[in-house]
Amino acid sequence: MMLRWAAVVIMLAAIAACDGSDQSAEGGDASRSTVRSPAAVPQAESGPCSILEPETVAKLTGEELVGTETVIPGSDLPSCAYGRPDATGLQVSQVPASEWARALPGLVDGLSDSGALGDPGLRRQLEEGARLIERGSTMPPEQACALFSDMLELRSGVAGLDRDIAYLPDREDPQAVTAQACIDGTFTSLVVGGPDLEVRPDVATTIGKVLLEII
Repeated sequence: MMLRWAAVVIMLAAIAACDGSDQSAEGGDASRSTVRSPAAVPQAESGPCSILEPETVAKLTGEELVGTETVIPGSDLPSCAYGRPDATGLQVSQVPASEWARALPGLVDGLSDSGALGDPGLRRQLEEGARLIERGSTMPPEQACALFSDMLELRSGVAGLDRDIAYLPDREDPQAVTAQACIDGTFTSLVVGGPDLEVRPDVATTIGKVLLEII
C-alpha cells in the first residue's frame, strides 16, 4: 500500500528514530502510526502556506502546485499541503516546539511499541516529558527541542542533533523524504513524496537546503 505523504508529519520523529537517515545532506549536520488525511481550513497570509515561495515548491516537487492550509488530525498542528496524498506532493509545517510536544505521548508510545526506547536514560526523559503533556502542562520550547534531539539520538547514537533527513518508510522503497529540525524553540518539518521518488544525493541535498532557508 502506498504511503500517503500527507499523513506522516506528526509521527516522523518516531519513524526516523527507528529508520536510517541521510545525514550527508548539505545544510545539515544530521542533524506515528498512520493518521487520516488532513481537513482543509481557510488560508491565512501568515499561515503555513506562506512558509515556502512558489519557486521553492516547484524546486522540491518539479511541479507548480497550489498549497492548502490543513490541520493534522490528532495534533492540531497547522501545515500546508501541496499536490495530492497519493501522488507527487509536499507538506510543510512550522510551529513553536511546545505545540509539537503535544504529540509527544503518541510519539513515545510509537517508539515503545517498536522497541526503539532502548537507552534507559533517554527513555526516562521522553516518558517524563510525555507524562507532563498528559497532565495538561505546556512544555517550554527549549525542553521540547531537547526531547526532539533525544529522539534523534535513539536512532543515530549521536547526541546533540537538532535536524534530520530520512526516507520513509525506508531507503529500499522510498515513498517520501522528510527534513525536520527543532532549533531555537521552533519545530519545522518538510515532507516531499511521490511515486517516482529515488534515493539520490541531490534529493536529500535539496530538501536540506530548503530546510535551512526556512528555519
